[in-house]
Amino acid sequence: FTAVATLDYFPITTNSNWTSKYDTSGALPGDTTLTFSKGTTYPAGGNTYNVFGYTDFAFGYNDTLYYRKASNTYYQYFKATTNILGFDTPQAVEIPFLKDDAIVGTLFSSATYSGTITVAPNPSVAVQQRVDGAILEKAASVTVGGKVYNDVIKVRLIYQGIIGGTTSEIYREEEWFAKGIGLIRYLTYYDAPYTTPTYILNLTRYNVYP
Repeated sequence: FTAVATLDYFPITTNSNWTSKYDTSGALPGDTTLTFSKGTTYPAGGNTYNVFGYTDFAFGYNDTLYYRKASNTYYQYFKATTNILGFDTPQAVEIPFLKDDAIVGTLFSSATYSGTITVAPNPSVAVQQRVDGAILEKAASVTVGGKVYNDVIKVRLIYQGIIGGTTSEIYREEEWFAKGIGLIRYLTYYDAPYTTPTYILNLTRYNVYP
């Protein structure tokens, strides 16, 4: 484990890297992911994003991730080709995932994105989608993989779908970020009532560089 003095809860310094493992109570025990900062940038939508590489050895795929920080808010960018919202016509999407200066209970949201979704044999449906965030814990001490992390912020992200004025939850994430280290724990919830996580990832190793 290596960490340097930094004020960020999601460091982006070149070659910084994080390895996580699926929790034994999850669906894929013992499998591992690797995330690393490439030290390069990508311009999009008038913003500049830091480029990360990502490998999920469990599912056997590699990906490229894009992050930026503005003031005290952290954002993830998804290219249109990713089609993170599943629209018939893919759109680029930016999602705020952390506000490190916010108090517990603070709510925040992404922009609202509009499109259509077609699930054969049904006709296309007009859908609006956004991501709603909430700060659940602040300055917490959390044990992950037998190690205690201090000054941790816990965040909940809920992906919402709006059809005909009715808002429904589609997907949920809970994330823990440790100051100077980054993401230390990550839960995903795919199925209502969103109380039992589908996957749990815990940080196992990290190196954060100046």
